[in-house]
Amino acid sequence: MASLSHHITQTPDHLVNPANPLYLHPRENPTLVLVSPLLTESNFHQWERDMVVALETKNKKFIDGTLPCPPITDPLHEAWCRSNPMVMSWLTRSMTYLIKQSVMWMDTTLDIWRDLKDQFSHANKFRVSDLQDQILACHQGDLSVSEYYTKLKILWK
Repeated sequence: MASLSHHITQTPDHLVNPANPLYLHPRENPTLVLVSPLLTESNFHQWERDMVVALETKNKKFIDGTLPCPPITDPLHEAWCRSNPMVMSWLTRSMTYLIKQSVMWMDTTLDIWRDLKDQFSHANKFRVSDLQDQILACHQGDLSVSEYYTKLKILWK
């Protein structure tokens, strides 16, 4: 009996523990579209927030750099190499074809995320100006106070 205990192996945590960021649920697949609408040239800030929330619910910490690729000698390297492309696929399936083409040859989720932030952060100055114009042009009109407040709040955020 004592010799049997030497042959029993534990299932790796990343295969069974949903709290492990490398865990992939059997229903998770590369064809999932996590957020809608798709990323376009004009909705990055909304899309970014939606995507961060979606990835946080799945405990995938690939986009912020806190889960870098382990060395090839690390037992988690293979799991990371399965999970990272899954998240890459979720990102690219949640963007328009043209934007997808601009990031499809990148190797990591972090590379894609940084590129998107860089690509769309230059639009911030124009976005601020556009939002100021929209807020100044916003009138209550026939809207209830609650609807008007909600409209302004959406523009402000």
